[in-house]
Amino acid sequence: MQEKSKQGIYSDESKLCFKEMILHYVRIGDILLIAKMNNESKQIYDAAFEMCNSMIHRIPSNDKSLIIYRNELITMLKRKVLPCIDRIQSITITQDYEQDTKYTKVYVKWVNDLNGKELFSKEEFSPGDILLTEEPIVSQRHINDDSIIETCERCMKSLNINSLRCACEIICDNQQSSDSMFQLLAQHEKQYPPGIQVCICDCGAKYCSDTCKKLAWEQYHNVMCDSEVLEELVQLSKSLGRNNPVLICKMMACCVSTALSTWNMDEQDDDEESILKESTYLFDRFVQNEERHGGDVGVVEVIKKMFYKKTFKSLTKKSMSFCNIMDEIITLSRYRNMNGLILRNACTIIPVSQFHVFLQSINPSQFVIDELSRILVNSCGHDLTYLLSHPKLQDRLSVVGFGPFAIHNCCNHSCDSNCASVSNLLDHRVRLIATKSIHKDSAISISYIGNDCLLSKQERQSQLLEKYDFQCLCTKCQNKP
Repeated sequence: MQEKSKQGIYSDESKLCFKEMILHYVRIGDILLIAKMNNESKQIYDAAFEMCNSMIHRIPSNDKSLIIYRNELITMLKRKVLPCIDRIQSITITQDYEQDTKYTKVYVKWVNDLNGKELFSKEEFSPGDILLTEEPIVSQRHINDDSIIETCERCMKSLNINSLRCACEIICDNQQSSDSMFQLLAQHEKQYPPGIQVCICDCGAKYCSDTCKKLAWEQYHNVMCDSEVLEELVQLSKSLGRNNPVLICKMMACCVSTALSTWNMDEQDDDEESILKESTYLFDRFVQNEERHGGDVGVVEVIKKMFYKKTFKSLTKKSMSFCNIMDEIITLSRYRNMNGLILRNACTIIPVSQFHVFLQSINPSQFVIDELSRILVNSCGHDLTYLLSHPKLQDRLSVVGFGPFAIHNCCNHSCDSNCASVSNLLDHRVRLIATKSIHKDSAISISYIGNDCLLSKQERQSQLLEKYDFQCLCTKCQNKP
């Protein structure tokens, strides 16, 4: 009996311990989700699962011997299962981004555990070529800027001529100059007539077109259209000195709006788990980690108050269980993960305002919207020389925002990058522009810290570790001190 016990009888505690260990290393939950997507992944999963089961049956009865077999188990899992997981991720991520990149000149694929997913070129490019022009999933203007430029609530495009008039007044008052700029401004106004659309609920939100107004409503504004609570959130964000809360509110609103459109109001058999995964899918694809800040709890409470106030009006008694999905979306943990997503992934957006267009119209040969450095403005006349010598005034005449981009954010960092991320359009779109010759199927890289050519290796590594939590292993860092 004792011999039999050594060979085949083992405790439930041993089984449970090993099962949990195996599930952890194999990431069964992720594989199950992926396995639903295609047959090849299902076969890979089945093979991995069978191997895990066979490992469990090898567990001896003596609980103390778990430690002896642990290293053997981990080694086998890494050797046999992790390559399967890499293959699954490669298949899934490639398929996942196929639709996103279908009409672009780039594609996304999984590389390995270290590099994750990367962006690659579908064709050859020369320096100055545009590889990609992309809209963010959602964007938000910085709430703490003191710019006088009014912008579209959705796309950040300049809205009207009044802000330009105000800008000219500031410059002319300081320079005691003539009305020549206002005469030019009148001509500009005829060429670019203002077209402002306001929210259908009259909450104060302004848009550059009816298209932007409708898209914003469908995407997120239908659960944010409450000027009183939104102003409370903005003031709270300002008191905390942070821009992220309002953008996170928009991101959560996108999730709730997607869930609402998926939810069947007349049926009771809606799969809450599936709806939740579908509604958060766009943001779950990003690399993210929890980032905590003081005031997080208060911000989440304000967001909850806003969303519940709006969605309760559209929910019937029969569909009140939708609140379970809302509760899963608007959590402190998700808020902090989205905060980490922004800190690790969001791109800065500095659209060309109507004021810059006006400057270019004064003297196109001197004011050039430059592809690689956004706006290159050379001094032109007494009035504008004053503007160029006062950076704070330039800040008041420019707009800065930020947002997550689905494809653009698949670019990995390199201190010797082959592309630049450029915001040089009239709205929140961002471009990837080649700074070097790029061969077909080459990895596309950008610099996450911008001015890396001016920094030493130690300075670059320090900034990347502090801001993005990784050590750069690019060729420049490996070859130069």
